[in-house]
Amino acid sequence: MEHLFLKILADEAQKGNKPSNTFKVVSINRVVVAISERFQVQCNVKHVENHLRIVKKTNGNLYAQFGPKVVLDGMIT
Repeated sequence: MEHLFLKILADEAQKGNKPSNTFKVVSINRVVVAISERFQVQCNVKHVENHLRIVKKTNGNLYAQFGPKVVLDGMIT
């Protein structure tokens, strides 16, 4: 589930839907829809936003080093 979460956000960042240190609403909504459909669970915007905060906290050293960029599989996007 997290792999899908990160992949979608990385794709959204490449599309330019991450103008600053956060993602646009449309990007968060794409994650919600994809996770809900793929895993047949109820996912909402709050779940995605909370998990994004967790990812930022647990990967704080990468986040601090590269700023508001998405780091996925050693690749900076």
